[in-house]
Amino acid sequence: MQLQVLLERVSDKKFRVTGGIPLALVVEGESEEEAVRNYQDAIAARLINGGKLLSLDLPDQPIAEHPWMKFAGTLPDDELTAEWRRSIEDFRREADDTDN
Repeated sequence: MQLQVLLERVSDKKFRVTGGIPLALVVEGESEEEAVRNYQDAIAARLINGGKLLSLDLPDQPIAEHPWMKFAGTLPDDELTAEWRRSIEDFRREADDTDN
């Protein structure tokens, strides 16, 4: 397993390694190599104390459908809906005419 960490100089004689979750540790050393080694030792200490690093394969799961999704695109076939649609079409036509 490979981890990405940030290695940075914090002073003339000090380097810092910072890792992200799940190994959010910050360690320092007097050289780049020492800082990296200290980070590796800190991870090892957590693992010795019972921690485990795992890679999990997640099963393919359908995305939960929004409860209103079954109504999307459906409108009643009645006169009120037809009138509403005509009003929308008229409004859009007028808006297009004023834009030009």
